Amino acid sequence: MSFLSMIFGQVESSIAGIRQVVQTVEQAALAPIAAMAQQVVGGAWKGDGADAFVNQLMSIATPKLQKMNQAATLYHTNIGKSRDTIQQADQKVAGLAKNLEEPFNFFK
Repeated sequence: MSFLSMIFGQVESSIAGIRQVVQTVEQAALAPIAAMAQQVVGGAWKGDGADAFVNQLMSIATPKLQKMNQAATLYHTNIGKSRDTIQQADQKVAGLAKNLEEPFNFFK
């Protein structure tokens, strides 16, 4: 087991944490905002204030939350790609080390 393989569990835990944040934003913020806007549009509140409220939700709050989620998803994806690259490099180095060791096995 290489040193790098010991940290892969921590990386996986970080990736899972980021994924959880994305899901939480979707469930705890985006879904309720969409529901509120739908209630107002459905007639729960009428008038210029209602229109302004829905406009603010849909043009400011929702896009900012979606942008935050997209950034977290990109971060999550890039960490995963980095982990994969490091794992591949670690496996190649382990293979090279094993190949270097084999010629000297006759001394054992």
